[in-house]
Amino acid sequence: MTEPTNIYAEDLSTPINSKIKSKRINRKLNQWVKGELQTSLEEIGQQTGSTVKTVCAAYTSQTDFQTGTLLGSRVGDCFYRYNGEVLQSDYNAANVIAHRGTDEEITRYMKYREVRRVLLHRTVRYLHSIGYSVSYATEHGWLSTKFKSEALAVESEYPPMGYRGRLSSAKGEFIQLELPL
Repeated sequence: MTEPTNIYAEDLSTPINSKIKSKRINRKLNQWVKGELQTSLEEIGQQTGSTVKTVCAAYTSQTDFQTGTLLGSRVGDCFYRYNGEVLQSDYNAANVIAHRGTDEEITRYMKYREVRRVLLHRTVRYLHSIGYSVSYATEHGWLSTKFKSEALAVESEYPPMGYRGRLSSAKGEFIQLELPL
């Protein structure tokens, strides 16, 4: 018998809009596959005593699971991390989904714009923690240029680089550190 566990899956109940209109048959087939997958997960959960939790699907394939940021890019079956490491893209996305299951900031029903905002704040905080700026990250291809203007706006909400303080992990607020003379 398998030990009960938590199973996390993307919420695929809303249609994915694309630039190219899908044909009617593809849309119906896609809906059928999503329904079959959800049914299978629920059956597995019942058989093993596991809990199935659905999470927000926004940006799961564009997020680096190791940093929780938008640094890196997915190209086909590969996810290229900002540090040059290459991961299998489905492996990376599966880990992002697993992390989303316990994420207190990103909820299942959040709009994709809200999810992007949370991820951009995490990205800016991470970049600052390792001594880099949004401009540097975009110039070096770590952060997609499609996020640049919004990421720069987020970065402007934070103290300038070189600030001698630390982030409060709970609310992203800066706290002044006392430095010895």
